[in-house]
Amino acid sequence: MAIEATTHGPADLMTRVAHLTADLWVALKRRHAERETRRILASLSDAQLDDIGVMRGDLLR
Repeated sequence: MAIEATTHGPADLMTRVAHLTADLWVALKRRHAERETRRILASLSDAQLDDIGVMRGDLLR
């Protein structure tokens, strides 16, 4: 049974930074989409929200 030596060079660091950056970008896009959805839903009347099965209190979640 051989033990492999693991090296963490600059390429590994750059890969990790790239993945972290991509994950951050996805999280920011998701947050923006959620905020935009809440903004649009908040602009609807109570009757319109009722039509789609949403209560105004649900928008805070």
